[in-house]
Amino acid sequence: MLELSPEREAALKAQAQARGMSVEQWLLELTEQLAPSDDAISRESIYPDRI
Repeated sequence: MLELSPEREAALKAQAQARGMSVEQWLLELTEQLAPSDDAISRESIYPDRI
């Protein structure tokens, strides 16, 4: 669990609501954009010479 200041929590909630999402949904989407899941990056795309 994250511990956020009330101000930070309110800002995140407002940003999520502006996108029509819950804070949880929006943060999951952000983390997926920043660090795609292992399924999104294949080993072959990282090490094409090791096939």
